Amino acid sequence: MISGAAYAVIFSMFYNPRSGLLNNALAALGARSDRDWLFDSATARWAVAGTFVLVIGFTVVLVMAEITAIPAEVYEAATVDGATTWQQLTRITLPLLRNVIGTAILLRLLVDIGMFDLVFILTAGGPDDATATLALYAYRAYLTGEWGYANAVGTVIIAIGLVLIVSVRRVFRIGERT
Repeated sequence: MISGAAYAVIFSMFYNPRSGLLNNALAALGARSDRDWLFDSATARWAVAGTFVLVIGFTVVLVMAEITAIPAEVYEAATVDGATTWQQLTRITLPLLRNVIGTAILLRLLVDIGMFDLVFILTAGGPDDATATLALYAYRAYLTGEWGYANAVGTVIIAIGLVLIVSVRRVFRIGERT
């Protein structure tokens, strides 16, 4: 696991308009290579979203660990009964992965709601608040002494988190026996 701040530093170098890997790769391909990805309103949101590509590794590790816990005998019995690979996937693998997939989705959503460090380091919410998050709004309000507004935003974050927890638990039936 790498912290959001470490991801932000790595990707700030990746998106650097003068010496970043992305612009250098585009220049090598003959494309435009002077774009400031993080401070252009058209690309800032996509650039910040692009930093989550590496985060998928955590989810893959969780799902792969759960897949290895499924007994091979279950698949052998399904093969003997004539189940196709697609049927094994949809009727054995995915139902048995329901809890871990739901948990991974829930973790990702909750982290995204409270996203602060990565966005603050990369863009500080700019340009024109294109990448601002609720946590960043609360932080700004706190800095300017608007504690009521900051607390209201914090309460909204908690309320959204609770709704997501209940919704994802119901959709994926997390914790229920199969």
